[in-house]
Amino acid sequence: MEKTPAEIFRNAPSIQVGATVFAPQEHDKAYHHGGCSRVVYGNGSAITPYRFRDAHSTSPHYGIVDLWIKFHAETADRDILIQVNGCILQLEAEGVKSPDGHFTKLS
Repeated sequence: MEKTPAEIFRNAPSIQVGATVFAPQEHDKAYHHGGCSRVVYGNGSAITPYRFRDAHSTSPHYGIVDLWIKFHAETADRDILIQVNGCILQLEAEGVKSPDGHFTKLS
């Protein structure tokens, strides 16, 4: 059974990208049920990874999970990259992978 976005956000572990660890933040909980409407641009490629057009009050952790929810289904067809706070991650069917190979399961 597929998890709802709220369940994914609630259960998402910290995400490590190199020496940086993006952890869930308390204030993100306000967006778990209603979602966060943000404009996304890019095409998921290495040149223009998916990213949010503007800053928001949610944490980078929330941004990574939100982009994964929106675009992970595309990974069946091609490699998909996202960018959050200058960090590039590859989307996988079940989570995200940092350039150093660290995988975080989100499904």
